[in-house]
Amino acid sequence: MIAAVGLTAYRLPWLRIDAQMKAFAQIFSPTANRRLNELIGFLLCVSALLLFLALASYSPLDPSFNSASGLTDARAARNWIGLVGAISSDLFLQFFGVGAFLVVEFLVVLGLRWFRSRKVQSPVAKTLGATWMVVFVPALLALLPGHVRWMGVIPVEGLLGRMVGDLLIHYFNLAGAYIVCAAFLAIALYLSTAFSFSSLQLWLPTRFAFLIALWDKWKDWQETRSRRKAQRELEKRRAAKPIVAAKLVPARPEPAPSPSVAPAYRNGIERMTTEPHPQPEPVPTPAPLQESALAAPEVTERADSSQKPKTTMPRIAGGFKLPPSSLLHRPDEQHAVDADELKLLAQVLTEKCAEFDVRGQVTQINPGPVVTTFEFKPEAGIKYSRITNLTDDLCLGLKAESILIERMAGKSTVGVQVPNREREIIWLRENIESQEFIGSKSKLTLAMGKDINGRIVVADLAGMPHLLIAGSTGTGKSVAINAMVSVCQPHNFLGINHDGQCAIIRTKGNRYGHVVLRACHRRLALGREPRAVIVLEVEDTGAGIPAEVQEKMRDVRQEGGIGGKLTEVLDAVESSEADIQEDIEFAL
Repeated sequence: MIAAVGLTAYRLPWLRIDAQMKAFAQIFSPTANRRLNELIGFLLCVSALLLFLALASYSPLDPSFNSASGLTDARAARNWIGLVGAISSDLFLQFFGVGAFLVVEFLVVLGLRWFRSRKVQSPVAKTLGATWMVVFVPALLALLPGHVRWMGVIPVEGLLGRMVGDLLIHYFNLAGAYIVCAAFLAIALYLSTAFSFSSLQLWLPTRFAFLIALWDKWKDWQETRSRRKAQRELEKRRAAKPIVAAKLVPARPEPAPSPSVAPAYRNGIERMTTEPHPQPEPVPTPAPLQESALAAPEVTERADSSQKPKTTMPRIAGGFKLPPSSLLHRPDEQHAVDADELKLLAQVLTEKCAEFDVRGQVTQINPGPVVTTFEFKPEAGIKYSRITNLTDDLCLGLKAESILIERMAGKSTVGVQVPNREREIIWLRENIESQEFIGSKSKLTLAMGKDINGRIVVADLAGMPHLLIAGSTGTGKSVAINAMVSVCQPHNFLGINHDGQCAIIRTKGNRYGHVVLRACHRRLALGREPRAVIVLEVEDTGAGIPAEVQEKMRDVRQEGGIGGKLTEVLDAVESSEADIQEDIEFAL
């Protein structure tokens, strides 16, 4: 009996602590009654607003526990909240300093949590982190040189900050006090918020994206200005003609004629030994026929050499905050085009073709970001098939990995596409900052990339029923599709329409892909999804899709997948799933 009483007495303190922890946790846990939660959240927000107004309008002339000034009918309290605000603001500022404004922030966050009926995760850690923030922010202000006073009366660090600051200096000196205070503030951020140093690298560019966008615009303006200045100087040097000064050169004096001397008499033997024998004149041989001088091929400029990107600024559209394009990687500088090297390759190409009796000449060279196109014009009587059969031999002669030979549309030349030695990367940012993409009037604009000459290629998804992306495994087909879909809207690369009228559904064209369509159909019927929906088919083989569904999907593709056509397709899918209901349930 005595042992039982002792055990009960031993467990009583722990039971009390457990009850106190439960009561403490209820402060951060909204109830099941939503109206009661909204009322409590509203009261907390009102209390935070009153405290903020009292702190902001603090006056040392108002009566408080530290001031003996009296109030009359003609002279009321200067604080916006009256006598209660004057007394409470004096107490908070005297004890916490400017850390009292953190109390206002914590009350607002807690009130919003209650108003939205959201439970605070890890309330003990959050409370500990908030307490350390209120303590060590004033302490850090106390360690700074100089003494700043709020309204010229109350120190900004308050009584609590001064005590903690003096304690840190006493045990750690000034340098150690700074380190300890900064460490506790970092720990408080970890406990009270979702802060982490690893996410800081992403958080800073996101929050200050407008500064990055302005800096990019400034750099673009400087580069454009320097190019224009260099162009003007080049035009001035070309316009200036060299001045050649004419000088009179004196004539060379003619040598004086020497007096004629009569030749000495020589006999026949002497004349025979001194005079040279006459040499027979060489018979002129006809010179070899020289080949007609070929005109040097023209090296054209790249299509993207004069492109002027335009950085998009962040803006608010509807319920979304559209990010700027400065979040993406800035495209690298274009490689300089070496005209002499390209002309040398054109000469090698012509000579290699001539070795196989395929004569012609390169008329034009079109450099691009990845490949360079040599326009080869064959002589009369040479078949196109003879040129295409030289693919492997030209690869050996040009030392290229692979080449592609195609007929140039609208021209009498054949295009030989040779990979560049230094290939450029086509960045997503230069596509969405191009005038072709920004100036598009369609709401379903796809940024496809660049063609072989460097031109930005965009397409309207509404008028494009099919898009073929070919390539072997691991070449990035899915990555290309994701990049295109992510920039499926002009001025917005999030894939969400600015007016909230567009959603994107990706599904495969097999029988199990109907589950996604059926779920979307039910959500549309309940009004939970936007009105306009696009069905994006990936790897659509048509396996297991009924004929009537394929026909209506074809109509949706032709109409762009917008409007009432989609509902008809979903109705057809819903009605045709009766035969494969068991397979769908098995797949789920």
